[in-house]
Amino acid sequence: MGRNGRKNCKRNKKRFNINEKGLDGFLKAIKYFPWCIILNYEFERNNDKILLRVRNCLPQIARIRSGRGEFPCKNMHLKEFKAFFGTLHG
Repeated sequence: MGRNGRKNCKRNKKRFNINEKGLDGFLKAIKYFPWCIILNYEFERNNDKILLRVRNCLPQIARIRSGRGEFPCKNMHLKEFKAFFGTLHG
């Protein structure tokens, strides 16, 4: 997952000419991240923290409907976002 975060960050920085760093740069660049667009992620900035909300996760809804249960994706996406953020500063 980290590789995907790094790759997307590099692409977004270049394509959308994003030079900001820190949380401002992260919020500017992450809005072009594919999952953010597909699932309509909501980000809320509060000083030095960002709150992420996913109100309707279509893959999770499909898993639950098919009887497979909820997938514990939080750690996977945290790794992806950390790699994205780290690449923003690289």
